[in-house]
Amino acid sequence: MLIYNYVICLIIASNEKMADMRKFLLVFVFVQAFISCYTQTKVKAPIHFESYAFNLHVTKDENLIISTRAGEVALALKYDQPWQMINPIKENGAAISGVTIDQANFFNSDTGFVSGFINNGDKYNIIYHTINGGKSYKAIDFNQSGWVDDAINFDNGEAWLSVSGSGIAYSNDFGYSWKQLNIPERRQRFASIFFNPKHEGIIGSLWNMIAVTNDNCDSWTIIPTPLDQKKYNKTNRESRPEINHVAIFQEYILCTQEGLVFFSKRDSINWNWLPDYSDFYTDEENSALFFKTNRNSLIKANNKFEPAFTAENSYGSIIAKCKNGKLFIKKEHYIVVFQPGSTLVSSPIFATNLSEIKPTPFAYGKDGIYGAISNRVFLQGQYNQAWKPVFTLPFEVKDGQLALINNNTIVNAENDSLYYFDISNKKTIIKSRNSVIQQFCNSGIKQLKFSTGSSGCFHSYEDEIVYDNTDNGFVLNDHVSTGTKHNPGLNSDNDFIDATLVENFVKQIPASANKKATIQDLGFTANDYNRCKKDITEFQSALNTKKDKNKSFTFYKNNLDFERLRSLVDSVKLIRADELNPLLFNLSELMSTTINWIKIKFINKEDQVLEITSMFYEPNAFYFPWRLSIDGYNSINTSIEINDFVQKACPGLLKNTNKMEVLHTIVKGLY
Repeated sequence: MLIYNYVICLIIASNEKMADMRKFLLVFVFVQAFISCYTQTKVKAPIHFESYAFNLHVTKDENLIISTRAGEVALALKYDQPWQMINPIKENGAAISGVTIDQANFFNSDTGFVSGFINNGDKYNIIYHTINGGKSYKAIDFNQSGWVDDAINFDNGEAWLSVSGSGIAYSNDFGYSWKQLNIPERRQRFASIFFNPKHEGIIGSLWNMIAVTNDNCDSWTIIPTPLDQKKYNKTNRESRPEINHVAIFQEYILCTQEGLVFFSKRDSINWNWLPDYSDFYTDEENSALFFKTNRNSLIKANNKFEPAFTAENSYGSIIAKCKNGKLFIKKEHYIVVFQPGSTLVSSPIFATNLSEIKPTPFAYGKDGIYGAISNRVFLQGQYNQAWKPVFTLPFEVKDGQLALINNNTIVNAENDSLYYFDISNKKTIIKSRNSVIQQFCNSGIKQLKFSTGSSGCFHSYEDEIVYDNTDNGFVLNDHVSTGTKHNPGLNSDNDFIDATLVENFVKQIPASANKKATIQDLGFTANDYNRCKKDITEFQSALNTKKDKNKSFTFYKNNLDFERLRSLVDSVKLIRADELNPLLFNLSELMSTTINWIKIKFINKEDQVLEITSMFYEPNAFYFPWRLSIDGYNSINTSIEINDFVQKACPGLLKNTNKMEVLHTIVKGLY
């Protein structure tokens, strides 16, 4: 149609011999074409959040708001509509650090507030309030000082804040003014609150207290908790008896304590455990009731808490809110909606406004930080500076992950292919994953390096020993130590490594790059299995006698069924590789800002480097999982052949040999 109009205009202009008009029309048409093209290819890209600590809020009109603890806030008018960043506090375009936003509550698409731990001089007594959909915010004093642990609001302008160490703040005028209401115990921290339109409320504390009110906090009744009524066996002595979640549902009250879901009649408190569930979701109108199961599926329940419909997909790490009979779920980069008709729809969390879209960083280069939006690459000279577009990759970037190698080549892994884009000459080379590894291995190894190191907030160091390939084999050449002061963590056990040992292992690398260990590879014996059962029994005995004995087996979980635990030890012998390896990928039960590693580097005759690395805080006996990387190719495996090679070539690299800890972790993973 555009071309047709263009031709007609030229004919008219020609007939009338209007040269100037022809020029004008040409410009006009090309401008129209550009606008049309831009409109049809409008930018649509995921929103990048700096924080991973999310909260989700849904209004009566089903506007969605995501907030993060870093102070980021984003809003969408519907689940499948574009999102806009509406951050309440910014400094040079970025959220201010040191301010914690725990939740966003909106009455409608225009009016709402964010709350959390917001400094106001020597007090923490403000929320940020907006009346224009987050375009601007005003600090409002809620007349108390403390951390706002939880907040709830209705579309009629009512809202409640649970203020740590103080009380309940209440507003009935859309958050403009607040008054302090009673709370049953100020020393408690009520991190979960729930109110309904009848002004009936329930609050749960971090330290085993539940209280209910029927008159909007004028009076409170403290009720026994599931732990008070001994409705579960507190086998996790280390955890605090936290009330994670509370709600009123019709004639019942619901609560989650230490990850266990219970319900009770409101008029007679007698808690009943729902053993299949790990969390629940309802709203102030009780428009629906949903449960998350221990197997990470979601169900819509009837009034008897029985499944009416089940969504079998895995919903492991989610934030979810019930509204209007629906369940809105933030799962990774998507919003999923569990609808009243028991259907599921989803949409990515995306933006179309260029100012709302931030590139996702993927590498640090000599010129700054590289980031990408789809196949468009941007450069940020320094952190928090503006992103500048630099070029567009000539291939699609979907499921793969971009990486930078040699400071000049961007690599994209897509299915079985690797795309290498040379930044200097803007040319692309495509290789298969297998050919990259095979080509490396065919070249022959000229140097071998073993290293161990550690990095954290205040330290970073590495020890490395180097072997050169000679006519007689690999000979120890150098021992290098770099970084902050430390005790050397690697000694050269061998001055010489047989070339045949290295050659035979390198031949196995293409096959072992994605190999998954079997239970037979781990080499557990009958004595190991019997010892594991004995360790479980000793742990049970220590809990029953309430003595803190020196025990090798620990399990930080309540309501443990010890007979089932012991029976699972026998199940390990028959476990399939596809069940085993997810457990082997997550053997560490500890988290830390310190990262330790061991690494094996193979340098071939073309100076290519293949690295095999294990990263950990505390190593497991097998140092699983192993990470293999070469020229942008990355894989994670549990190849026992790597362990066998290191044990022969550099046994001092593998210091933890306690296989019982691994067996304990597998049994707990199966529980």
